[in-house]
Amino acid sequence: MPRPRRSNLSRQSRDARRIRNTANERTEEEQEIAREQRRDSMARLRASQSREQSEAARETARLAMQNRRANNRGQQIDNLRRRTRYLSSADLNRAAFQYDCSNDYSLHPSVCIGQMDVVCEYCGALKFSGETPGLCCLNGKVKLPLLTPPPEPLYSLLCGETQESRHFLANTQKYNGCFQMTSFRADIIEERGFNPTFKIQGQIHHRIGSLLPFEDTQNKFLQKIRSLMNFIVKQRVFGDTRCWMYSIEWQKRGLPHAHILIWLVERIQPDQIDDIICAEIPDYEVDPDLHDVVTTNMIHGPCGAINPRSPCMVDGKCSKRYPRKLTAETVTGNDGYPLYRRRSPDDNGRTVTTKVKRMDFVVDNSWIVPYSPLISKSFKTHCNVEYCNSVKSIKYICKYVTKGSDMAVFGLQSSNTNDEISRYQVGRYVNCNEAIWRIFAFPIHERHPTVTHLAVHLENGQ
Repeated sequence: MPRPRRSNLSRQSRDARRIRNTANERTEEEQEIAREQRRDSMARLRASQSREQSEAARETARLAMQNRRANNRGQQIDNLRRRTRYLSSADLNRAAFQYDCSNDYSLHPSVCIGQMDVVCEYCGALKFSGETPGLCCLNGKVKLPLLTPPPEPLYSLLCGETQESRHFLANTQKYNGCFQMTSFRADIIEERGFNPTFKIQGQIHHRIGSLLPFEDTQNKFLQKIRSLMNFIVKQRVFGDTRCWMYSIEWQKRGLPHAHILIWLVERIQPDQIDDIICAEIPDYEVDPDLHDVVTTNMIHGPCGAINPRSPCMVDGKCSKRYPRKLTAETVTGNDGYPLYRRRSPDDNGRTVTTKVKRMDFVVDNSWIVPYSPLISKSFKTHCNVEYCNSVKSIKYICKYVTKGSDMAVFGLQSSNTNDEISRYQVGRYVNCNEAIWRIFAFPIHERHPTVTHLAVHLENGQ
């Protein structure tokens, strides 16, 4: 039998090798002359073609471009599926100590919460697979009337397909800002007699928007917290966890944030800190995704002389102690927190240029908030990661986690008044986001293992 021929895939013919070698041996001037000749030849060919031939050539080129794009898109989808299957089957145990910049950790199933495809059997609401069954309507106990359609011409502007409707939908926020004082509703209190003014009562209500993240937008805060805790505890990216706790707070602008404490079974050694925590700007050529996340979310301020009105400024100094001192190596600090490696530009440290009050400002590693490359690349958000190695720092964080929301109380009262209930009610501030969080009974503080206070007494001493 004749020997089977080898496939010509990835092989080149003699003519192809000759043409390639000839092109490589040309100088820049010869290459420019050859390109000009090809352009002239193509122009003469197009001039000699009829209208039908030109249209047929353009249609052929368009179909060829569509095929190339489809092939490229199919190849990208196949690569994405292979990477997803790899990450789904990969063991992320202690992956934070072996960060690989070539992996897109955001594709892991514990990070991706999936689509809103779970339908409530009572009200038909769409939910994520991890949400509780009674979150939307308490298993049919809550029944709301159907929304009435808006009147004309608002209905046509919101649901129409005209150019006017598209313009209105694209500029809804601007219109709402212009007419917000002419469109709110309130109940007028009419009083008998002369009325130079009138009284109203009621509130202005705003829709909270869709719970489903739109395309190219991030998930909501509660979804992020649950995914993050599953990623750390169940996937063991920092190793086996002994116990954990977290508490959620709200800023006065309504932005929520969480303070999380993780106790590991295997203690982190000093020479392993640089493997899981970084306080430097990543290399864009090596890891462009992480570079974009860090430069967008993990730069403090800048504050100081260039921005003295920054919220962190107290008595002319940054309350967060930025910019930090540049150090060539990570050093364990005396206050329980290490001094992370922050190399200077002279020591191959990278810099980025940002805008502060319309002025260019060069940011070096002294302005970077410590982060975990694995966590930042997985969730693509602001996430400050610190290493606690003393009882002093752990005691402070536990107190900070359980202290409750910030508040300020002032007033005039007699010196003998000490009503703790009134003081709590006066100093209590609940924004709309926290109110919704509490109405839905979302967790504000969780810990594992659960600590239960047991009444202990001597025998026959109860």
